[in-house]
Amino acid sequence: MRTASPRRQRRTTTTSRAIAGATLIAGLLAGGAVAASPAHAEDVSDAPGASPTPDAALQADPASEVLAAETLAADSSTSGAPETTLDAIATMGQAMPADPSLPAAMVPIPNPAEQRRIARQRHESRLRAAVVALARTKLGDRYIAGRAGPNSFDCSGLVRYVLGKVTGTWLPHYSRTQYHRLAHIPLRAAKPGDLVFYFRHGAHHVGIYVGNHRMVHAANPRRGVTLGSIGGPWYSRNYSGIGRLIPDA
Repeated sequence: MRTASPRRQRRTTTTSRAIAGATLIAGLLAGGAVAASPAHAEDVSDAPGASPTPDAALQADPASEVLAAETLAADSSTSGAPETTLDAIATMGQAMPADPSLPAAMVPIPNPAEQRRIARQRHESRLRAAVVALARTKLGDRYIAGRAGPNSFDCSGLVRYVLGKVTGTWLPHYSRTQYHRLAHIPLRAAKPGDLVFYFRHGAHHVGIYVGNHRMVHAANPRRGVTLGSIGGPWYSRNYSGIGRLIPDA
């Protein structure tokens, strides 16, 4: 029995690797799983229920097989490292970068007017949240007529203290004057941080609206600074309106 020459053995090995490479390429392009080596392909063909023909897994396009064979032959003749060549082939199925000649996606140009409007809305929201937060820290403080903080208040003194600290605008220490200094809005449009006035155009009482028809106010010497409804027997009868210091954005 004649032994094949070394050159013929190398050609046979190259052909086998070309077939394996073509199979791998076909599997990667088709999205399926293909054996990475001829030995693994033989194991699969010997499995129960599998096709007895070892070549049944080779369903690649002939053009792909020729391309793979030429690539393997060129790489093996120069590098002498078939494993590296197989690794390179495995990367051929990965996603390719986008064609640089295609137009880039259009990025919307920010509208300066819209940016300013959003900034004003955020500023308004921060101010209103700060008014409510500071007012709530005064819950439980004493009611003392003529006081405007920091630890005891009458009704207009509490409003003056809280809004002055947050906004820098110091309203007069008198609820009627406060009412006439502010813009008036309907109750349905009230926001947290607005002011609620009572009795003869705000001449008698004022509180800080915190939302959900509730307010923080310096009620009286017995109750002090408390959280309560803007309604109720006396408040509903004597409601004057809502005053706004922090403007809409």
